[in-house]
Amino acid sequence: MSENELLARCKELGPWYHNTPLPHGRSTCPIPGRFNPQLKWNRLAKILPANMSGLTTLEVAASSAYYSTQMARRGARAFAFDQYEHAVRQANFVAEQWDVRIDARQGSVYDLAPYRKTSFSFVLFLGILYHCRYPLLALDCLSRLHCHTLILQTMTTNHHSRGFPELIDHNDPAFDKPNFPGCQFIEGTLRGDWSNWWKPNASAVEAMLRAAGFDEIQRIGPEWWTARGTDRQPNEQYQQLARAELSRLPPIGQRPA
Repeated sequence: MSENELLARCKELGPWYHNTPLPHGRSTCPIPGRFNPQLKWNRLAKILPANMSGLTTLEVAASSAYYSTQMARRGARAFAFDQYEHAVRQANFVAEQWDVRIDARQGSVYDLAPYRKTSFSFVLFLGILYHCRYPLLALDCLSRLHCHTLILQTMTTNHHSRGFPELIDHNDPAFDKPNFPGCQFIEGTLRGDWSNWWKPNASAVEAMLRAAGFDEIQRIGPEWWTARGTDRQPNEQYQQLARAELSRLPPIGQRPA
């Protein structure tokens, strides 16, 4: 594919949220300031096995699915989904350019029924938690997957974590401690992005993972965690009520008019 043909195809597939790297030094959307997923892949590449043959992976809210493409290049059977149809087309295009195949579909983190029968070695949940209107429900849904290792990265208010504080009442001084699990709610926009809803601290990320049923939670770097899936499941009645509320709301991530 010539340079002009590539540019034309990328324009046709837009808009691109990520400036996704392509072979031969090319990229999908060379606009200054656009996020380059290679930055996160540089860290992931050190966490994941160099040979992923026989492993199955899932990338949540994948956008152009660069991480899935790179895992497929290492031999993984890679699944990816995103709520936007154009992102699925982008994911398939990127995988084609890297000469691999991935299973890219349109879907929501709040409805993972299509993936419940598959066992995943790794599930990637990167840069998504703070975009969720319902972050704990998202983690609850992820915990119902057969997942050996969840890799989570999210924006946080700090990089500290000190476990699980004991509460007595609403006047408990634990609430005033910097490391008490808490989330800042974002009304309006943050950095010009209307899809930013929450900014948790590190303790809140770990507390939510525990509440969702994950185990062996480890902070592997600032704003990065791994966790193990378990047989413990979140409250099913709560999930049913939450999904009923979701059915009456705008599309996931979109702010009401």
